[in-house]
Amino acid sequence: MNKLLFGILLFVLPFNEMDFDNSVKYQFYRLDKNFIYGIDEIINLKDSLYWKKSKKQINHNGYDIPVWYKLEIYSEWEGTACLYFDNVLFNKLNLFEITDKSNKIKSYFLHLNENTKYEISKGSNNVLTLEKGENKTLFIQVFSKGFPSSSIFDFLPKESVDYQEQKEFSFRIFSRIIILSFLALAILLSFITRYKIIYYFIINLLFSFLLVEIELGYILSYFDISSEILIRVFQFTCLQFFITSYIIFFYKVVENENPLPNNLLLSSVISLIFFSVAMCVLCSNIFNQTTTFIFLVMLGLSYILNLGMVLFLNYKALSKKTEIGKIVFFINIMNILLIGFQLFSIFEITSSPFSQRSLYYLLAITNTISCFLALLFYTIKIYNKRSKLEIEQKQLMQAYSNAILSGQEKERIRIGRELHDFVGGNLSLINKVNNLSKVEVKDILKRTAKDVEELKMGLLSVQKNEVSNETLFLNLFENFHSDEMNCFVNFEGKGFDDISSKQINHIYRITQELLHNAKKHSQASLIIIGYVTDSEKNKLYIHYSDNGIGFKDNKSSDGVGIKNIKYRTKEIGGQLSINSTSGGTSIILSDILIKKTK
Repeated sequence: MNKLLFGILLFVLPFNEMDFDNSVKYQFYRLDKNFIYGIDEIINLKDSLYWKKSKKQINHNGYDIPVWYKLEIYSEWEGTACLYFDNVLFNKLNLFEITDKSNKIKSYFLHLNENTKYEISKGSNNVLTLEKGENKTLFIQVFSKGFPSSSIFDFLPKESVDYQEQKEFSFRIFSRIIILSFLALAILLSFITRYKIIYYFIINLLFSFLLVEIELGYILSYFDISSEILIRVFQFTCLQFFITSYIIFFYKVVENENPLPNNLLLSSVISLIFFSVAMCVLCSNIFNQTTTFIFLVMLGLSYILNLGMVLFLNYKALSKKTEIGKIVFFINIMNILLIGFQLFSIFEITSSPFSQRSLYYLLAITNTISCFLALLFYTIKIYNKRSKLEIEQKQLMQAYSNAILSGQEKERIRIGRELHDFVGGNLSLINKVNNLSKVEVKDILKRTAKDVEELKMGLLSVQKNEVSNETLFLNLFENFHSDEMNCFVNFEGKGFDDISSKQINHIYRITQELLHNAKKHSQASLIIIGYVTDSEKNKLYIHYSDNGIGFKDNKSSDGVGIKNIKYRTKEIGGQLSINSTSGGTSIILSDILIKKTK
């Protein structure tokens, strides 16, 4: 692990190994005045007022006027050297070589349409021959279209350039293997889990990889593209889509794949509009101070909005106060710091052209690994959550099955008691009494058949047969009404017929149980039940009373009938009140919230 980190740092940190030491001295200058000069006029401009010392960096503002630089070299060393740029993504980059031993001008014309046949990022590999005691001057003419361009360079021995290129090539292959490996792993994970969040990660990873490859020119080198504008459009478009996919991916991670909020969508659309205007200006092929200013303003506003969305994402991550939110916040801060370090190293020239390009790949690797870790953490979290839900669902299903079995067992017990009390008792009476007449036997059998019919009706669901609720209950009372037990019913208020079938089924069974218990146990000769519907409060009240012998209201000794009444009262959300004495029984069901038929 330490060797790996050390190897990565070798590509990122500045290095000057295999340099000239002090045997070759050089100084870089920039022409302070931007005029359209030819090479002959530039050679004669020896006034120091025109030439200003500069860092090892060439720039162009994107206007039509070319910019001139010169590199003065004094050599006490003999051999071949290279003026190595980190990229030559200029429309033209021309070199003119003059020595004090010869007045001849040696020219190197590095046009973009020639450089794209090779890797753009490799810069100028033109070999310069140095001799001891020689003074050499290189004039550099830079011309770019549409967008400010910049390139840092280094002046090194040919052997050093070859060595650095080999190191960079190895790191580039190593970086590609890592990125593509994570891409393949994400694709495999998407087939296994089918989580949509993985698709956002794959899109982000692809644009991250394409951004680096296009920025350094490796992909464009395989196409015959001679337009700097077209290359810039490719680069900026890839960057815009990378930022957008980055924001969407991490928002989905933080918000558990919820849809994007309106403010984030609006910001994305506005950013895309600014970006589109900037690209239209770039493609207009009109290059002056006004168009460049409009281009930079539009592109800057687009990036400011993107930065605002990233900050909003950090706010959402912190406000969640979850582990995944903390991870996303840490990743975003780390990426911002790495980008800041990249910009600092570019503007302050704190690293060589080789380490600059390696830093691009390091940023891509960091983004890939950090996003994958966030994805992996999110996937594990969702998997554990779903596993927990599956366990809870199985437990609920088991509890539901147990409840059904328990209910069936209770119902079997109740039916057994009913059969024992009515059918068994009547048949036992026939068997034990020898002097019963045929008429008496027939009467007992009729009562037994009626009891069996009532028991059967209690097991079936309520069948309204398109009649009103009031009619249904009147029919029930008619079945129980007799000379021995007078049953009276009263309906007050409006809305009883609008009660839902589910509620009316429970109310019907409660009423049936009350009438059945009165007939079986209470020895009552008069039963009165009232149904009061309060339409304003949307509630139903049921009042029951009889003149029977009463019963003891004791929870520990409640029969099946009373337990059924209490259970059904609870199901319809009512309150049950029972008052039973030797002179009669009064039962009130109150505050039943009416659920109307849809």
